[in-house]
Amino acid sequence: MQTSSTKIELIPESTDARDRLGEVNKPDEEKSYQRLAEEIVTLISRGELVEGDRLPSERVLAERYKVSRTSIREAIIALEIRGIVEVRPASGIYVRAVRPASLYVRNSTGPFELLRARLILEPEICAAAAVSAKDADLDAIYATIVAMKETVNDKRANEIADKAFHVAIASATANGMLAEIVSAVWDRRNGPMWEKIEEHFHTPALRKASVDDHQRIFNALVAHDPVDANLQMRRHIERVIGEFGKAW
Repeated sequence: MQTSSTKIELIPESTDARDRLGEVNKPDEEKSYQRLAEEIVTLISRGELVEGDRLPSERVLAERYKVSRTSIREAIIALEIRGIVEVRPASGIYVRAVRPASLYVRNSTGPFELLRARLILEPEICAAAAVSAKDADLDAIYATIVAMKETVNDKRANEIADKAFHVAIASATANGMLAEIVSAVWDRRNGPMWEKIEEHFHTPALRKASVDDHQRIFNALVAHDPVDANLQMRRHIERVIGEFGKAW
């Protein structure tokens, strides 16, 4: 059986094909994972990728379609949710037997899109909280860290404590709208793409690392140091992005 990398090289070099690939290569990174997912679906529907074929590596796909590695990751997650591909750890990504109805790729907020939004919002919110936090606010924030430590091996309970930490920081700004915004952004983690990427990467070790990050953020809040609070929150979210962006 030919590998998918060979099959993809056989895409006809027609003007239509070049135009179609050009759509994938547009620099709009916001939804590039959806365009890439649709491109892979097109290859499957045309028979250029068949059941059992292994997709090229993330590096090869990123270079071929001029998109980021995180967009590759989001595209694969979107296809995995639909049952179009199967991720086999330490082996690769393979095409599954698919029915025509399953080839539709649903529009969804990607996990990296959500994390990038948090990277814009939460460091600034954390800096504001460092200035305005009262003792009662700090007590509430610390209680969430204790809860996270106690639930490292309980994914669902740990997630609840994790969200509570970030919402408590926003509440410490004394701006109720910021707390609502952070809570709403976190609620988007309940989507199927986020759940699937966590299935692959959300481990007790990652949860332990988040507890350590939260302690450093808390230390900056206690010191009422907005610069360090901003930095520690930024490092925390960037670390999560890095963990979720590791190759399979």
